[in-house]
Amino acid sequence: MSWRMPSLINCCLALGLFIDVGHGAELRLAKVFTDGAVLQSGQNVPVWGWADPKAEVTVTFAGRKVSANADKVGKWMVRLAPLAVSADGNVLEARSGDHVASARDVLVGDVWLCSGQSNMEWPVKKAAEQEWQRRNTLLKQRGKNPLPRPKTAGDPNFIHRASGLWNGAVAPLIPYALRGIIWYQGETNERRGFRYRIEFPLLISSWRAAWQRPELPFLYVQVANVLPPDPAPAESEWAELRESQAMALELPRTGMAVTIDIGEANDVHPKNKQDVGYRLALQARARVYGEDIPHASPSLESHTVEGARIRIRFKHTHGGLKTKQGAPLKGFAISGEDHKYVYAEAKIERETVVVWSEKVKKPIAVRYAWANNPEGCNLYSAADLPAAPFRTDTWPAKTQEAKKLVIDDMWK
Repeated sequence: MSWRMPSLINCCLALGLFIDVGHGAELRLAKVFTDGAVLQSGQNVPVWGWADPKAEVTVTFAGRKVSANADKVGKWMVRLAPLAVSADGNVLEARSGDHVASARDVLVGDVWLCSGQSNMEWPVKKAAEQEWQRRNTLLKQRGKNPLPRPKTAGDPNFIHRASGLWNGAVAPLIPYALRGIIWYQGETNERRGFRYRIEFPLLISSWRAAWQRPELPFLYVQVANVLPPDPAPAESEWAELRESQAMALELPRTGMAVTIDIGEANDVHPKNKQDVGYRLALQARARVYGEDIPHASPSLESHTVEGARIRIRFKHTHGGLKTKQGAPLKGFAISGEDHKYVYAEAKIERETVVVWSEKVKKPIAVRYAWANNPEGCNLYSAADLPAAPFRTDTWPAKTQEAKKLVIDDMWK
C-alpha cells in the first residue's frame, strides 16, 4: 500500500463514537487502541489507559519501551517516540505487575480523524459505482484493517444536547496522534448559515487547542447543491451557509472541497462520494504532503465595474478557466442599485469572467452559483475543479437573525 494518500478512502482511519472512563483496578488500554488500529507516524504517540492508582505501567511496541505511573484515580499515559511507517502489524502491550492489556495487528501510518454528519458516515455500498474505485475492491481491504465499532450508552439523544457530541465522541479521542482532520457537515445548519461563519472557525480553533496543535490540518467539504432550482435569482439559506464555510479558509492549514456540481435536488446525501474524496485528497496532497499539484477551486479575487459590465478576477485558476465541453457559461446573476438580481450573460476572457445583462444598465454586484441548487453552474479551472459560489455584494443575509437550529425543536 502506498502511504502517499492516493485517496482518502484508503488512508483514513474512521474513529467511532465511544465513551471511555476508568473503572478502578483493571489494567486497560483506552478503547481507541484496538486490534487493527493505526498509530501516527513521525510524531510522538500518546498511549493511555487505566490501572491501579499509582501503579507503574510499561508499554511496549515495535521495539520501543516506556513506563509511567498511574495517577491517584488510575489514569496513566506514556508517549512513544516517533515511529516509522510500517504495514507490518505489531502488538501494542501495556503491562502492570501480572496484568497485561494489548492490541494486536497495530500498524503505523497516517491517521485522519473523520467527523461530521450523515454524509461523513455514508457507507461505500450506497455510493455511486465508478470503474478507478469499485466497491468490491474496497471491500476486499476491509478484513485487513478492521475499524472500531461505535458504542454509545445512556441518553439516546445525547448528540443533540449541549456538548453531547464533544463529550461523547471527540473528547475521548484526545490526545490521539493525528495527521489531520476531515469535516463533512453543515446540512443541519442551513437555516442559520450566517452564524456558521462564527461557529465553524471556533470549532476548528477549539479542536486544535484541545490537541495542542494550533496548525493541525483541517480539511472540509462545502455542502453541495440541493432542492429544486429557482426560476429566478433569490436569497438562499444554502448559499449563505456555503459562504460561511468558505470564510473558514482564512484560518491557516485549512482546505475546502467544493461540491456545488455533484449534488442532488431531492437528497442532501449526494451519491457521488468519489469526487468528494478525490477533491479532499487533492487538498491533502498539496497542503499536508507538500505535492505541487492543482488542488483549490477557482474563487473570487476581485471585481471591477466596466460600464454596463462587471469583470470578475479569480485565483486558483491553475492555468485558465473553462466550461465542460465548451458549453455556454451559466450560473451568474447581476444586480443594479435596486438590489434586484437577474440572470446574466457571461463569458470567459483568459483568467477572468465578464458578466452583463441588457436588463441592468448600471450594474454594481454579481453573484455566481448563489442558490440552493444553482442548476447548470459550469465554471471550472483548467484542472477540472468547480468554481466556488460567491457574491460581490455584502447585503444583509437571509439567515443573519436566525437564533437556533431546526433540530433544536425536536429534542426539547
